[in-house]
Amino acid sequence: MFWSLSSRWVVLDLPSRLDDLVVELLERCGHVLLVTTTDLASVKDARLAAEILGRLGVSTGAWSLVCNAVGAPGGLDVANVEQHVGVKALGVIPNDPAVSRSLLAGCPVVLGASQSPAAVALSSLADRLVRDSGSGHPIGLEPASTTGLSQHRGSRRPMFPGLMAGIRHALADRIG
Repeated sequence: MFWSLSSRWVVLDLPSRLDDLVVELLERCGHVLLVTTTDLASVKDARLAAEILGRLGVSTGAWSLVCNAVGAPGGLDVANVEQHVGVKALGVIPNDPAVSRSLLAGCPVVLGASQSPAAVALSSLADRLVRDSGSGHPIGLEPASTTGLSQHRGSRRPMFPGLMAGIRHALADRIG
């Protein structure tokens, strides 16, 4: 397959399986965001995803960790997640009821509840991504979930639709 991406930012919400297409997309990313929640099973899968990225030749400098729904019941603290996955988190998105409300309303949290903790964190993450992309290395986005990629096992429903929409809208607001 031949892929030519002319856009500076590409946000992909990929399935939970690693097929040839997913591997090719991961190999072409300038930067991968590995998104995980903080429950133990998700952190274990994020560590596995980090190992897979390494096997694909994606260096640790070419991917970043984002912890989503931090503070949810039963979750680990961010320091434990970072220790288990082996990298510091680039972004921390708090567990926030505004995200659920925004999903029900069909409006990204960064638009419908722009002052909510999750929207502020997403905006801060977008600011950092845009700022860091000016350092000479391209950044593309490939969010990942509990399996390292972003869908519920056996489901076609995206794992983090609110996070995905938030990232897309926050980036679009900053780069036009």
